Amino acid sequence: MVLPTLVRTELAAGVPAARGVKAVTAQDVAVVIEAAIRKPVPELWVPRWSRTLARAADLMPRRLKEVTARLMRADSALTDADPAARAAYEQRVRAS
Repeated sequence: MVLPTLVRTELAAGVPAARGVKAVTAQDVAVVIEAAIRKPVPELWVPRWSRTLARAADLMPRRLKEVTARLMRADSALTDADPAARAAYEQRVRAS
């Protein structure tokens, strides 16, 4: 299972990354997938440190997790997407 943060592709056009979490490139993900083909492992996080962030969040009480998500703006990344930046992607998807 490959678990990337926000990947800068057409799918993510206009979607802001969470505070403190840099978006990765498709090339970053491809390198990890290639490594998994050579040496399979159950989970691959891209970037690798994001696994620690996810595990830490799993240990937090719900309220703290919600506050942290708000501070990182992770709770609103999809609702804050820029419609103009997503227009071409949305149009193409609707047409298919």
